[in-house]
Amino acid sequence: MVAVFLGALPEETGPDPCCRFRADGVERCLRVSSAGDFLLQNTLQIDRTYELEVTCGLVNAVRICGKPPLKAAPSKAVPGLRTLKNLLDTAMTPLGQTLYVYGGGWNWQDTGAGPQAVSVGPAAEWSSFFQVQNGYYCYRDCYPAGGRNSYYYAGLDCSGYLGWTVYNTLHNKSGLSGYVCPARRMARNFAHRDWGRWMERADGLRPGDVCSMAGHVWLCMGICGDGSILLAHSTPSESRVGCPGGGVQLSALSAAADGCAALALAEEAMKRLCPAWYRRYAPVQKSYAAYTDFSGGVFRWALDGSGVLTDPDGYAALSAAEILKRLSGGA
Repeated sequence: MVAVFLGALPEETGPDPCCRFRADGVERCLRVSSAGDFLLQNTLQIDRTYELEVTCGLVNAVRICGKPPLKAAPSKAVPGLRTLKNLLDTAMTPLGQTLYVYGGGWNWQDTGAGPQAVSVGPAAEWSSFFQVQNGYYCYRDCYPAGGRNSYYYAGLDCSGYLGWTVYNTLHNKSGLSGYVCPARRMARNFAHRDWGRWMERADGLRPGDVCSMAGHVWLCMGICGDGSILLAHSTPSESRVGCPGGGVQLSALSAAADGCAALALAEEAMKRLCPAWYRRYAPVQKSYAAYTDFSGGVFRWALDGSGVLTDPDGYAALSAAEILKRLSGGA
């Protein structure tokens, strides 16, 4: 049977979840085998066409039909190159082409890393989903329902983004164990792996620090001369027409009420590097007090050879402006 996947039925229960498909103009509800820890569900993507193998009303195999998603933009990042520079380069890769999706980067069952978060390189689905949306995209339309994360593949949330970034910095092979976990636990989780140290608070941040708050996690990209912080994260933000969408972007933190050097850097970079994104979304300055309330702590990479990353390029000592210049300017 050839059918378009329409999503799961969250009110349905049972060992093999019931999903909606459209075949020959008729909508049908079929149970999808949960074998292999929901292997088939982590293949299905809404509005894509599949050839289904169905036995007694149970889908037990699927094959994608039609054109594959558009390829993502090329990146200078090198999968598996374990340096601070490459971590920051990798963090820049999905910038401005990946929308915020609650549960994005997690698996369909919403328990850990999904297939996109353990894939080498940015997922083609992210840029494809971005390109078919517009400034009226609302992330609330893609919420998981009933524990079934049907839009797991379409974009990234904050922990999905950091989990993918770390995976691609540490590995050059897809399909290994991933690093996606709740935002508040991420900093401590990385420290428990002996990659560096966990701090309850940080008097001063440095490039590469992973900052966990209640409900959010973000990556420090560098500090500006005025003390403002340039950060990379996936977060909801208002589009220029007032819809809550957002996604992977550079933002600023500052104790100043309005405007700072980090915001100027984010504005210039997003406008130059991500023009399609910039037409929809303006870079934002986040609340310094809220974003430095580290209820989950701060993780700092050990760069002296005792952890998994090193810093042969000296990026830990660079300002945000110099880091951005080197990463986006080809230096």
